[in-house]
Amino acid sequence: IRNMALCAPEVTFRVFDAGKIKKNYTAMSRDTHDGNADFLLPRIAEIFDQNFVEQAYRVEQERAPYAVSGLLGPPALHTGRPNRQFLAVNGRIIHDYTLAGAIRSGFGDTIPKGGYPAFVLFIHCDPEWVDVNVHPAKTEVRFREAAIVRSMLHNMVKAHLETDGALTASTPTQGFQSTPYYGVSRPSSASMRISESMQQPSLGQDWQPRAYEENSVVSEPALDEFPLGAAKAHLLGNYIIAENAQGLVLVDQHAAHERIVYEKLKKAYGDAGNLAVQPLLVPEVLPIAPEDIPRLQEASAILEEMGFTFEVFGHDAVVIGSVPALLAECNKAKLLEDILAGISEGLEGEGLRERRDAILSRIACHGSVRSGRRLKLEEMNALLRQIEITPNGGHCNHGRPTQVFLSHQEIEKLFGRRG
Repeated sequence: IRNMALCAPEVTFRVFDAGKIKKNYTAMSRDTHDGNADFLLPRIAEIFDQNFVEQAYRVEQERAPYAVSGLLGPPALHTGRPNRQFLAVNGRIIHDYTLAGAIRSGFGDTIPKGGYPAFVLFIHCDPEWVDVNVHPAKTEVRFREAAIVRSMLHNMVKAHLETDGALTASTPTQGFQSTPYYGVSRPSSASMRISESMQQPSLGQDWQPRAYEENSVVSEPALDEFPLGAAKAHLLGNYIIAENAQGLVLVDQHAAHERIVYEKLKKAYGDAGNLAVQPLLVPEVLPIAPEDIPRLQEASAILEEMGFTFEVFGHDAVVIGSVPALLAECNKAKLLEDILAGISEGLEGEGLRERRDAILSRIACHGSVRSGRRLKLEEMNALLRQIEITPNGGHCNHGRPTQVFLSHQEIEKLFGRRG
């Protein structure tokens, strides 16, 4: 019923149970339907929810002879099941795992393993470019140029994450509705250079939060100078409260720095082929389940390039000889657990890059500033400046948002100053 209601908005659909109306999708006041997303917004809100409609990216992409339009949910709206995915071709519902996979791959590591993005997308083309007689139920199609469609969908997702959704993400919280931070554009090249020059103290591998000084005085950026504005306060040991020209920004310091560390690890690995290594003065002997040893040995080449060296010690232990310099001070036992988890996740990938990124994503947490660390204003502002120029900075490695935004209008509504 949901699928039919989305494809035929000019029709009223009612679902009855024991004589009572359970669902009532009212017909839209338009004679024809061409898949226009704006026209469909009320119907989509009925079927999904208003929050999805408010936060979703409006997408339009064309690559002859195909075009796509609709709504694409940001990473924060991913679910554990593919039950919020809707795909239609020329007004016909289809189920295509390869197209859904192309969309999912466009999200990359902004959505965790096992997560499914939400979307309502309509593909349009001349009937001669698609064969609808593939499945008896007409739920599968065969495109004459399937590679074009997959590439178009994949690139469309990446493009929107890099522009509208790269800097921020929002997620609904009980008590108020947070809306996407679309009103602020991505920083210009000039502001990125300014941002980089202001990143003192650095939040790199040698950065550590300093003790908080109650009476310290620091200059703060102008509210309209940077997308995430100026830090104002620290909350609950983990959240940065910042103000920009549009309203209030709440940043999860651990999630944000985790994304920064992850992207730095990927860049360092990609640029140099390996990471800075820290040999351990006293190699650590760590317990390991015997069944995990073959998996660790299988990934030894990748791990060595990342800076990890180890030797099997007996049948249930390994000796760690070196680690990436960024992780020299971390808990090695916990690090080993996450390496093994990353190897397991990477085995589901298609190649070396997927395995590498899965491991790096897991270990990035260990190099990140922890929850409970109280930061000074200059350190909070340095973190804001770095997350602004970090790829996929709106979400941590696990798909959670690194920041939420509350506009001036929303704040005034909370206090009854606006209707």
